[in-house]
Amino acid sequence: MAFSAAARHRRFAVSLTFPARGRYISFVAESYLIFDFGANEEAAQHARRQVEHWRHVFRLGEKLQWKIERAGPGNGGEKIWLLLRLDFSHHEKLSFQRWVERIPAEEPFKQFPHNAVGEENGKFDETKERFDALPESEAERPYERRR
Repeated sequence: MAFSAAARHRRFAVSLTFPARGRYISFVAESYLIFDFGANEEAAQHARRQVEHWRHVFRLGEKLQWKIERAGPGNGGEKIWLLLRLDFSHHEKLSFQRWVERIPAEEPFKQFPHNAVGEENGKFDETKERFDALPESEAERPYERRR
């Protein structure tokens, strides 16, 4: 059975309009690294500057985001945490893994305790809400010392 060129074109055009299959849907590997700097403001700001440097030099943009969380001064002084969100697409698994291994091993970070929270972790939703609840302005504006 022979098809005319117009009929073949219509037949193939219909097959190109089907919705994308599941393999074309991209999933994002999102994880958080939480560093506890205690009351060491200088180290926290050094780490923040290092993250900003990486974002610009390696063109990471929205793939690497940071926010600083502070707990009010108490008997032990102010507590400071640096929260990093690594948000890589599914096909960037290798880059994601390299950053997860690299960041805690670098100088400003390696001397402070950290937690890695991934999507498989039970605390992921809690950590995501914690990160999203922090003000954006903290990440956008240059450091201003609070008194």
